[in-house]
Amino acid sequence: MNAALPVANLMSGDEYRDSLRRYKPTVFVDGRRVESVADEVAFQPGINAIALTYD
Repeated sequence: MNAALPVANLMSGDEYRDSLRRYKPTVFVDGRRVESVADEVAFQPGINAIALTYD
């Protein structure tokens, strides 16, 4: 008897970035407050690398 396996609903890279936008942590870079972690230029290399793993 073959039972169907559950399907994992994984995020895409864009969905990962959108999920980061929902968080509102208090973050500072070089003395200035970051409004959106997902859109901060200083974090883009790391976010892009992680988003690639979702894709």
